[in-house]
Amino acid sequence: MPERPAQSTPPAPKAIIIAGPNGSGKSTAATRLLPAGMPFVNADNIAQELTGKRGTPADINAGRILLERVERLEGDRQDFAFETTLATKMLAARVDGWRSRGYRVHLLFVWLPSDDLSVLRVQGRVEDGGHDVPEATIRRRYRAGLRNLFELYVPRVDTWRIYDNSRGEGPSLIARGGLDGSMKIGEPELWSAIRGTSA
Repeated sequence: MPERPAQSTPPAPKAIIIAGPNGSGKSTAATRLLPAGMPFVNADNIAQELTGKRGTPADINAGRILLERVERLEGDRQDFAFETTLATKMLAARVDGWRSRGYRVHLLFVWLPSDDLSVLRVQGRVEDGGHDVPEATIRRRYRAGLRNLFELYVPRVDTWRIYDNSRGEGPSLIARGGLDGSMKIGEPELWSAIRGTSA
């Protein structure tokens, strides 16, 4: 009796978190870093869909709709990506949930060296017709996002990568690692700067 061919195990679905402070260029970096065709859920784009423009109270509803769309993709066991500042802790439980349901979770953090640069980037975006964020919020998110990156998210995700996006040349890899304990630092000086600003 001929043997049945071995059943191949389908690859685990992927959740990719594009994170970083306001103005770090997450949306632009996503076009370079994400696999072609991966669904990318972006709260800024959702807000624009709701109102036809950015920087409106619809941004609040956009965050809720973003989570709804992510949940729908997860329910269909599709790959997905979305962006966040990591300024809140509530995403940690979602990461745990995705991994418990068989997802591999990857974190791509787009770094800027200071909250001052983050503020300047947002100001430049507003001058070009983009959406605004209050300066105090930018600075709070900058600090909270870096702190949460190392305290909450790096220990939870399957793999992580941190990129410098301050030079105007596109995202440049600083360091990478994962739950397997591996870590490779490509730019030690920038790595030290990141760890200093996250303390």
